[in-house]
Amino acid sequence: MTRTTSAVDSKWARLAALCLAVALAVMFYSLWRDDVVALFGDLTEPQADMASADGDPVLAACLATRIGDVDRMRADGLIGDAQYEAFRSRAVSLCVAQAAGR
Repeated sequence: MTRTTSAVDSKWARLAALCLAVALAVMFYSLWRDDVVALFGDLTEPQADMASADGDPVLAACLATRIGDVDRMRADGLIGDAQYEAFRSRAVSLCVAQAAGR
């Protein structure tokens, strides 16, 4: 039995497919960067916390409420430590976005 290989099974075709996948990922990110940042937060900007909210009472109230809710969820056992950090950072991002939008 002889084994034939097609061009689709070659290393070059797989490399081309990988390059195409990376190019598409970059294109989608560049098109929908604002949506990605809104979903995951901007990782290049430092996150606000209670200390930075001293000058803004609305931001301080939002942070106290949202972070308090997340703390209660952790105390009640609804979320674990890894989830706590994610939920807390999302709460901070939400409050900062709301404060910036007013």
